[in-house]
Amino acid sequence: MWTFKNRTFKSLIGQYQCLSTLEISPGEQYLQKMLYKHSFYRPRLALPDGRVPFWEIQKDAIASSEMLRLVPSVRGMSGAAWNTKPMVEASYWSVEITFRIHGQGRFGGDGMAFWYTAFKGQKGPVFGSNDYWNGLGIFFDTYDNDGQASNDNPYVMAVINDGTKSFDHANDGRSVARGGCQINYRNRHGPTKVKIEYKQNKLLVGITDGLSFYSPYQDCIILDNVQLPPNGFFGLSAATDDHDVLSFVVFGLLPDTAEKKGDLPDAEREQLKAKFEEMKRHFEAEKVQFQKEHPDEKPSESDDDEQFEQEEREDVTERIVRQLFEEAIQNYLSSGGADKPHAAGVVASGETFNHQEVMQVMDFV
Repeated sequence: MWTFKNRTFKSLIGQYQCLSTLEISPGEQYLQKMLYKHSFYRPRLALPDGRVPFWEIQKDAIASSEMLRLVPSVRGMSGAAWNTKPMVEASYWSVEITFRIHGQGRFGGDGMAFWYTAFKGQKGPVFGSNDYWNGLGIFFDTYDNDGQASNDNPYVMAVINDGTKSFDHANDGRSVARGGCQINYRNRHGPTKVKIEYKQNKLLVGITDGLSFYSPYQDCIILDNVQLPPNGFFGLSAATDDHDVLSFVVFGLLPDTAEKKGDLPDAEREQLKAKFEEMKRHFEAEKVQFQKEHPDEKPSESDDDEQFEQEEREDVTERIVRQLFEEAIQNYLSSGGADKPHAAGVVASGETFNHQEVMQVMDFV
């Protein structure tokens, strides 16, 4: 474990997670916190041995550093991936998935599923996972099983189950679907992105058309009065066709009870920004100096999840600096700006950050 003057680098990075404010409805603010123990994304999606930290890979799924292939385009094959950690950090959440579904021929395979359920799933007939689940399934159905030639595939649908309903695959599950939309996401030029949000017992699903990486989200599903089991597990599964997941990023939605702050004058904002750039340079110089003085020092070798956690935290240094900048502004405003004496560790107009104040902002002293 790397240390900087009696402060561990792992702890330094770990003290902050990137938080942003999300407005759910007028007057209500939520903090959006990225939860990496429920997420995976390239370019370090999998470990060298093919395992994905905090995830269990099942059946025919294969993971690499760039993607998780849930199933190859071979008849009769299926695969899945389930998060090993229950979602205990927040009651409400948002998930952003980037994926490709492609294969030979005009018609696709069965399709892919996103899951949020009370228990981790097992192999089964519903897009590679079990029937009679308890929770939410978002299905990306690429094959017209009912044979009605209605040209409504590929299709996206939401099914909420309490463990008592069976998914009628022969009829494309329409009898239990709560909502859905038709959009072509198979064999597209770019990856498709889907955003699934559960907040205040409301479910929202948006999806892109896959024509470009920058395609905007289109509204697909909006459901009210949705009750999902607490502390559930996220999962993915698929059957037949190539289903490649490039990223799966989970955000916890946490209530923001802080009072609204006023705007910071431009001159003072620039002054704070300059001081934080100076702090950033100092931080990087200290890191380089440590590496020169301890060339053989390496991160501790622990289990895979621990090591991945440490590396993941090291990668967010840039975000931490930006976060510190934002927190300093908020602390400044909450103290009344230039009109009130500033609290310890908060920089007022005309003053500079010293090392102790930086550490106070970072909650290390």
